[in-house]
Amino acid sequence: MISNEAAMNLWYRAAQAKLGVEIPTNDHNYLMQTLYTARVSSGDKDLDRLSLVKTKVGICIIDRERAKDAIGNASQGNSESL
Repeated sequence: MISNEAAMNLWYRAAQAKLGVEIPTNDHNYLMQTLYTARVSSGDKDLDRLSLVKTKVGICIIDRERAKDAIGNASQGNSESL
């Protein structure tokens, strides 16, 4: 089980990270539901730029805009942004 407070800490940590954070889990669906529920109940619209992505080992909370910029820079030959 993950508390609402812990879930929100993960959202805010991801919001401050360069691209996001990855959270290991064995139960992807539970973690995603818990994270989404916490974000919605917080009412913090600044977190709307973040998305959840399933990986083999867990869930990533990704900043879509920063990731888009980093991919664009990398495709132009500037891989230092990754």
